[in-house]
Amino acid sequence: MRFVQGTAVGAGTALAGLIVWAATRAAISEDAATMTDLPWGVVALADLYLGLLFVGIWIGFRERGTVPILLWLAALVILGNVATAAYVVRAARAGLAHRSVEVFFLGQSAISNSEQLRTT
Repeated sequence: MRFVQGTAVGAGTALAGLIVWAATRAAISEDAATMTDLPWGVVALADLYLGLLFVGIWIGFRERGTVPILLWLAALVILGNVATAAYVVRAARAGLAHRSVEVFFLGQSAISNSEQLRTT
């Protein structure tokens, strides 16, 4: 779990740095138009959004309550995989705290299920 957390921190930091670098070199509004004109640019965008959809589904399963889910989904739309990396770090911390890979993947529901099993 520490490997997952460290990888997410490193990758998220590198991606944030890459975004800052790109933002100082070109305007996203201009380059986005060029990207959508290129076949592989369209593929890259489709790949990005499909991945963010899957992460959004995972967040929906892990989180309790509509507000946290909506906030994380907004972060995904605005920050992309920088938000994904932050969420993976958060999930890994929870998994480490409970010494459970199930908590990493399922969040609070895994904790609730294990508590129910102990009481029966």
